[in-house]
Amino acid sequence: MIDYTARVGVIPISKLWAFFLLGALLLFPLTGCGGSARQVEKLVQAGTADLEKGEVDQAIGQFDKALALSPENAPAMSMKGLALLEKGEIAQGFDLCKKALIKDSKKAKVRANLSEAFYARGKYDRALAEAERAMELDPSLPEGPALAGRAELRRGNIEAARSLIKKGIELNGGNARFYVYLGETNVAEKNWTAANENYRKAIDLTAKLPIAQLGIAQVLLELGDKEGAFKAVREALEINPKMAKAYVIRARTFLASGSLKSAMEDLDRAVEIDSGDGEAHALLGRVLMERGEAQKAEFHLQRAIDLNPRNGDAYCNLAIINLALGKKDQGVELLKRGIAASPEHSLAYSILGQTYITEGNYQEALKVLKKSIELDSGNSLAYCYLTRLSLLTKNTGEAEKYIRAALKLDARDGLSLYYLACTQAQQGKTAEALATLKKIVKGGFRDFRRIENDPLLAPVRSSAGYRELLRGK
Repeated sequence: MIDYTARVGVIPISKLWAFFLLGALLLFPLTGCGGSARQVEKLVQAGTADLEKGEVDQAIGQFDKALALSPENAPAMSMKGLALLEKGEIAQGFDLCKKALIKDSKKAKVRANLSEAFYARGKYDRALAEAERAMELDPSLPEGPALAGRAELRRGNIEAARSLIKKGIELNGGNARFYVYLGETNVAEKNWTAANENYRKAIDLTAKLPIAQLGIAQVLLELGDKEGAFKAVREALEINPKMAKAYVIRARTFLASGSLKSAMEDLDRAVEIDSGDGEAHALLGRVLMERGEAQKAEFHLQRAIDLNPRNGDAYCNLAIINLALGKKDQGVELLKRGIAASPEHSLAYSILGQTYITEGNYQEALKVLKKSIELDSGNSLAYCYLTRLSLLTKNTGEAEKYIRAALKLDARDGLSLYYLACTQAQQGKTAEALATLKKIVKGGFRDFRRIENDPLLAPVRSSAGYRELLRGK
């Protein structure tokens, strides 16, 4: 390469030479940019390969090199944003993905990465829109249908989600994340065996994939293997200690183990890592609610709704707080909004059914409680409320059927045993009802005000052993 700058000092510059020099200088950066463009492309490809292998820090290093050569390069910017999302740095990753789209809105992969960013933010409608736009720009891009499927799942469309994700797998069966997405559809259907198989398939493809480890943790927790769940979360955190979701799942595991303090610490950590994690805010609100800290709980639950208006859990728990505070109308309205936002939310139907029972609106109560069971046959709360409704309408046969269904799910559940006692009392089995109440009091049940005021337990309160039961206070 000729060093024109060096020649300037020794050769007289005529007008002709000046024009030649100008042309050469204009040509030089163009030639250099061509070489740089190819180098940037290679660096982005290398970083993408590292990211697919789970080498997130190494991938970010490649993208940084690409951006040092070309600071406005949309693919490099977008891929770095995706890597930051993977690392748990959600806000920064989201901003980069949005900035990349401004630089180049015609690249399908840039759109797909922004879809992932919106998903990480809990903006599932926006995630779906960007994934669909990516599919329009490039129907052969595997991430388009896979990410559209994942967003559809959050909208409650399981079959559509599965179909789209499988299309992504057909286009690229080597993408481990797609099997994680497929596993999430299995979780939605409570098909734990299939979910576990898909998560392990993902790990077989990419060993350093924390979201697959967290999927396994969730399955193990649902199956009652708390130690296994703790181990899977620990392995995920060893790969990436900044994953808010890992702390949320571990908090759920701590709650299942009865460790409220540890759960609170993990949820505080999750919110600290990502203040935009709606799931963390929703669960933190629920825990605070159980601790009696209603004001703090309301803040986090409302924050969860603001972040994700489809968060049925947040609506449901916020409704419970309002109902407990005597704000019945607000509570019912929140339940209805929760059902509108998340039509598959069985628990919201259960609690709405209970509010109808207290109002004496038994017809509507029966309707929504049966809907709750239809959505989730494992919802013991709905069976308990159906038991109460049956007893109040003098149908002890139906009550017996419902309470047995609840106890089949969990024979030690305190509320189910309470309604067993109510059923026994209404069937004239006073001694058996008293024995059942003693059992739950011994197990930690302390709602004596309910026992003393519930009309379904009136036969027990007139029995000889009732005063002895109250000594358990």
